[in-house]
Amino acid sequence: MQVPKKRRARSVWSALRPVIGLVLLGIAVWWIRDSSLLSRISALLMVVATMSASLTILASALTMHHIARSYERSLCLRDALRVGALGTLGNSLGGMPIGTTIKYVVLHRVAGLSVTQITVGLLAFTASLAICFLLVGGLSLYQIAGVPESYRLPLVATAIAVPVSTWVLLRFAIARIPAARHILPLLAGPQLPRFVAVSAIVSLAYLFHLVVIALFLLPQPTLTQAVMISAFGILFGQSSLLQSLGGIQEFMMGLSAHISGLSAGDGIEIALVARASSIVSSALLVALLPTRAGDARTNGTGHAANGVQPMDVGSTNSPARSKLNE
Repeated sequence: MQVPKKRRARSVWSALRPVIGLVLLGIAVWWIRDSSLLSRISALLMVVATMSASLTILASALTMHHIARSYERSLCLRDALRVGALGTLGNSLGGMPIGTTIKYVVLHRVAGLSVTQITVGLLAFTASLAICFLLVGGLSLYQIAGVPESYRLPLVATAIAVPVSTWVLLRFAIARIPAARHILPLLAGPQLPRFVAVSAIVSLAYLFHLVVIALFLLPQPTLTQAVMISAFGILFGQSSLLQSLGGIQEFMMGLSAHISGLSAGDGIEIALVARASSIVSSALLVALLPTRAGDARTNGTGHAANGVQPMDVGSTNSPARSKLNE
């Protein structure tokens, strides 16, 4: 039986992904070889960074818990935390494509969500976080540099047009694309303010993690400058669609720092410390949290209590198996 070209290409990409990630991380470290990063890293910095990294893992767990709840499913916080920690650990190690895969497997196996529902939920949160980071970054940029009077009207028009056009496109997609209708439980009725609140909390958690590190590492830091670098760095990383690839966040943070008037090395240093603290924090959570994810959802026969059959991650019939190769 001949392997389809598309599947073969995904397999090759999955095999090369960790190697490419490590190479990019090596380039990032080489870029700052002459910096004094090691001398500026203190025990206090690592403790604070590790604690703030735990908030990002909690935020990731909160999104998965909210997705399950929106579709009238249940996912206990313990399982969500362990999934968030495992995903963060895999992504932080550089190019290991297990973060999204674990979310798909657990949300399908434990919460009973379909692959389409999971995809729509994760995409909805990704889009909402991007809007949050864009707004925060834009406001901080305005605070630092101001806006010429000739640009104010176009910027106001853009600020109005973006949400309006997004709403129009969303209604068009819901009317024409059946899969897009899965977003309605996330945005309908009382779920909309909850969705907005969760998005704001999650974006603040990620911003806080990077801002704290930036305030420790930047030579003459200001809060507004640290917020701008962090917001645009995360936004650029999301726009690249390769966030989990090792080194991408470092280069995106470097680009953000360069745009803000600092050296690219400053942004790379912030991202490297953030990556190290995420590894430590997620590894600690994985070690401390119980390993029986999903056991509370099963009865004594090994079948899920909500009627969903447990799914083997390695099975070729698994709906989430294809995500391993993306």
